[in-house]
Amino acid sequence: MVTDETPILACSAAHRAVALALQPTESGGAPSEVAVWLAAAQPSVLAHPLQVAVGALAWRAAGLQELAVGCLGGVALWRLPAVVDPTRSGTAIVPGAGTLTWLPAPKALLAQTARVDALAWHPHGHLLAAASSSVAGGFCVYDVARPEATAIKVSSDPVTTLAWSPCGAYLLTGHGSGALSLWETGTWTHAQWSFQGGRRSELGASPGGPQRVVAACWAPPSAPAPWRRAWPWRTRARPAQLTALHLVHEAPSLEAQMVPVSLGSGGLDRPGLAIASMTWSACGRFIALGHADGAVRLFAASCRPLLSAVLVETYRDETQGRVPWALAGAATAPSKELMLARASNDVLQLPVL
Repeated sequence: MVTDETPILACSAAHRAVALALQPTESGGAPSEVAVWLAAAQPSVLAHPLQVAVGALAWRAAGLQELAVGCLGGVALWRLPAVVDPTRSGTAIVPGAGTLTWLPAPKALLAQTARVDALAWHPHGHLLAAASSSVAGGFCVYDVARPEATAIKVSSDPVTTLAWSPCGAYLLTGHGSGALSLWETGTWTHAQWSFQGGRRSELGASPGGPQRVVAACWAPPSAPAPWRRAWPWRTRARPAQLTALHLVHEAPSLEAQMVPVSLGSGGLDRPGLAIASMTWSACGRFIALGHADGAVRLFAASCRPLLSAVLVETYRDETQGRVPWALAGAATAPSKELMLARASNDVLQLPVL
């Protein structure tokens, strides 16, 4: 899910590409163009009359070089041709080219005027989950080979974020109330937890108002073995809260424990310092948080046996003031990089220790 303040950014380590929804020059307008580029190349701009009010970006996890763009009334699926990159192994995206397939939102779930602002690819690349936080709770799953969409409606609680597990056995949906659903994708059964850590049946009114889930990240496959069944999710709250859900057993079990993650001393959990963006590093040993004060903070993560985080570095651009950053992890061996974007359509690369 995105807000008006946070840029929309997606990185593909496999294809060595970055996508950024370009903010319009008019104040208050929604982005309708997407820039795609390699680190050392000029961007290629993707635009189409159907691509209006961009709300989410997601690179296809495997196989073809495809970018899903969530927008008004559906998803624009761009296929970008590639050529062999002689400077590195593998392929690179060709700037200035691409074909679009339109995936309309299913009428049974999303109104044609709804903006798709959450996307998640299955790790095998054949399924794409999509949702809009502006409509009653539910999401759809596209089979992009056909293409067909299956609507899954669970409640009136809007879906604000989606995250598919690296193994493909689970799909996470975060909700506007702060509830969290974990779906086992073999039978599409699910369990649900509240922001306070209890099962959904135990959820009551939050003392500070709704604690909506605005992002979630699974620990990457490169993370040490004890972490592979754990992923952190966070909410925009007062104060902001980072929470980890530890799966107790292997798939398809839905048994899990939800535990708050301490960010250490230094007042990082003080009221008003909301978390605006989050990502794991590709190596799986660091978590980066973009805070509402305009700073990006890198935390060393450990799991002994529960997830904890220790601040190791802070990045701040004083010229931008309190402007939140969008974050995305990317890595191309042997270097490791963290991608940052801001509302001025600038993208930066920061090394990860």
